[in-house]
Amino acid sequence: MRCALRWFLLFLPISMAFATGTIIGTVADYNSRTPIAGATVQVFNSDSLHRTTTTDATGAYAITVVTGGPYTLVASEPFHTDSIAQHVYVDEGDVVQEYFLLRAPIFTIEPTSLQIELAPSDSINETITISNPGTDTLFWRARYRLGLDRDETDEIWDSLLVINVQQATGDNRINGVVFLNGVFYIAGSNSASNPNKIYRFDSVGTYLGSFNQPNATNIIGYRTLATDGVNIYGSAEAAIDVFTTTGTLVRRFNGPTSPNRLTFDPVERCIWTGDSYSPIYKIDTLGNVIRSYPNSGSIRGMSVHPEDPDGYRLYVTNSMYPVQGRDSSWYYKMDPVTGNTMQMRVMERNTNYELAGSAISNRWSPYYWVMLQVWSGSSVEQKVVVYEQQVSVPWMQVTPLLGNVPQNDSATVTVRFNASLIDTGDYRAAVLFSGNHAADFTEVPVDLHVGVNNAGETNTASLPNSFSLGNPYPNPFNPETKVNVTLPEAATLQLVLFDVNGREIQRDRIQTNAGQSTITINGASISSGTYFLSVTALSRTGETKWNANKKLVFIK
Repeated sequence: MRCALRWFLLFLPISMAFATGTIIGTVADYNSRTPIAGATVQVFNSDSLHRTTTTDATGAYAITVVTGGPYTLVASEPFHTDSIAQHVYVDEGDVVQEYFLLRAPIFTIEPTSLQIELAPSDSINETITISNPGTDTLFWRARYRLGLDRDETDEIWDSLLVINVQQATGDNRINGVVFLNGVFYIAGSNSASNPNKIYRFDSVGTYLGSFNQPNATNIIGYRTLATDGVNIYGSAEAAIDVFTTTGTLVRRFNGPTSPNRLTFDPVERCIWTGDSYSPIYKIDTLGNVIRSYPNSGSIRGMSVHPEDPDGYRLYVTNSMYPVQGRDSSWYYKMDPVTGNTMQMRVMERNTNYELAGSAISNRWSPYYWVMLQVWSGSSVEQKVVVYEQQVSVPWMQVTPLLGNVPQNDSATVTVRFNASLIDTGDYRAAVLFSGNHAADFTEVPVDLHVGVNNAGETNTASLPNSFSLGNPYPNPFNPETKVNVTLPEAATLQLVLFDVNGREIQRDRIQTNAGQSTITINGASISSGTYFLSVTALSRTGETKWNANKKLVFIK
């Protein structure tokens, strides 16, 4: 009989099974005193949850409890701080009233948008002020949203550009690549014959010409390329050559392997190198070994990602995946501090293609880091593929990226704009703020124009009012000559070198600021003779604004 009674009591409403009372009240926002509909009210008894209810459209609630106590009531709502009522006692038939005001931070921001105009190579700091007139501490975080000219569906390892190097040059073996000052530099074997070549392509894959690899004497040439942001590094054997973007040798030193499949580390200003199954070496810029690390693959290239999210900034390209054999090439990355490694990606390939040299850059796009990867092999077209890696806005830096603001206080965020990292033109992005104040982001749109400031804020009194091209000096020349060009505004200069028969020998594009710039012509890859230099100033839309020509004589 006792057992049957117990089961009967369990299925009775609480008001019928035990002596009860009622707790009623409202839940409202502390700042505005506005009732909160859908807020949760929980009743605890001796740290155990007793009953739960939610407020109605007027913010009111009512909850029946067993007489006694003490009870603890907790009222909660997203983006508010919980409010607690303790030591609540209820007698039989009582109606106890408990009212809650939920504190919350309030997020305000000034300015609500940024419009910036910078001359090329200039920089500026702007300030965003975050205020909290609310009644609780505001915790916030910032991140970037990219411009509207970028496909927001892009993902890591999406292919953004393919350069068919063999189609443009006829070379059936390429090895390394870097991107510097708006130009791809690609190491080629010249179809396994001397002199080996450095091929130049603009940022959209248009062939610009070539020059000879300095001192590369074997049939393959430089196996990879690296850059310190000024010069280019290459290695065909034990020696590492440092040379300019026109092919002039700056210096040479020996590395620990032969060849050295190398990359330059801008974080520590050092060089990483190795070859096939050798250890990975960290060396200084004179070739001295600083440290060595085990290698878990067959090295074909290396690159450095300074902003790798895991801190494993050294990326190693391998020709064979240890499990799948020669059916795959793969990447792993290494933490330079601990030497720990992490597998990144397996790249399926056919039996002819394999990964070769690689590089990582945030200068090809103003919106993300990219991997530049050489695909090489026998009986296939030699190509460089640009893969998306990570969102990056190098021309805009926000500091700090997170923080807190006490109630009735404010904090500042610095947004630094640097036009020296990008070409002239218009750029768009946004800074997005999130926090414990709301579910949605607060967006601060950013529009940046890099070029001559038409608002009159830039002093243009000293700028020339017309285009002009100076005379080459020296002329005749060997190995280099320089030509001064004067511009009334920033422009893209297209440089084309023709021989006396009108055949195009070299082509290049460079970005220049208003004022005087110097063009350097290197004759290392041409024969003695007479040539004509054509210089064309292009607008941002590619229209010709001015053209001039000069006669050059090169004598070996």
